[in-house]
Amino acid sequence: MTAIPTDGSPESTLAFLREGYRFITERCERHRSDIFQTRLLLESTICLRGRPAAVLFYDNERFSRQDAMPKRGQRTLTGQGGVQGLDDAAHRDRKAMLMSVMTPSAVRQIGQLLDDEWRARIPAWEAAGPVVLHDEVGWMLARVVCAWAGVPLAQSDVARRTAALQAMIEGPAAVGPRPLARPGRPPPW
Repeated sequence: MTAIPTDGSPESTLAFLREGYRFITERCERHRSDIFQTRLLLESTICLRGRPAAVLFYDNERFSRQDAMPKRGQRTLTGQGGVQGLDDAAHRDRKAMLMSVMTPSAVRQIGQLLDDEWRARIPAWEAAGPVVLHDEVGWMLARVVCAWAGVPLAQSDVARRTAALQAMIEGPAAVGPRPLARPGRPPPW
């Protein structure tokens, strides 16, 4: 059996809180492995990614979703009482309800909306010179997701909503002001 790589830091909690979702991916890349060991809250912790990790975490005999996520993460990312914190029939029922909107037609629609956004931005990018792709894609995804969900954004709301969505995804359990969305630079259109 191959040894699990160990992260060199004696304690990684602050890095985990600071980096959010990037924490595991960056270290997996560094270790050239989909699994590594570190210390979080002074406890030895195994972090993993990929399909085998997903299969493992969906094994209801090994894991429970209820109370698995800290309350701060629930408040900023999944919502308290969300499907990610439910087990057994309650989880299956809520997940089925959410997945019922993911029809092939709905998936094609969101793909088309994103394609339309990309194509609409290309002339402006060509005229502008260098662009910050992270910002551009953030604005486009916010507009697409909101339009797809039936709540299109007014142009004046794009920067604020994008900042809120990015903060929710990039730092859901961060300590301090990071999870609080701050308006970013307004989109150039």
